[in-house]
Amino acid sequence: MVDLIKKIIQKDGLDKKCRKITTVNKRMYLFNELRNRGLTFYQIAEMFKMNHSTIIHGIKRYNQFTAALDVSLKLDTEVYRQLLENAPQQKYSLEKDILEAETLQELKTIKRKLYNNLYE
Repeated sequence: MVDLIKKIIQKDGLDKKCRKITTVNKRMYLFNELRNRGLTFYQIAEMFKMNHSTIIHGIKRYNQFTAALDVSLKLDTEVYRQLLENAPQQKYSLEKDILEAETLQELKTIKRKLYNNLYE
């Protein structure tokens, strides 16, 4: 599992400096997964070429966002979750989502789903 996460980090460039929210959400998710699998903060920090305190902060923020049921976090990490759990990827209907969208936030959610290739 750790080897798979290392490949994901390299493939998606998560060990490079980037403050884009989608990248940050993916990093926080992987920080949490690695910590749950028993790695130390220092080991995780080495994988991402970061300081261990950044990892601690990322895990705290991940837990806060998860507790708040943050939709952006869920959508940004869905592909990783399914990959790590070996579950089939859920696909959404673009037409249905557009017809049901009533707010700007719902349109941003559609944009994020498009970015993450979650539509059929």
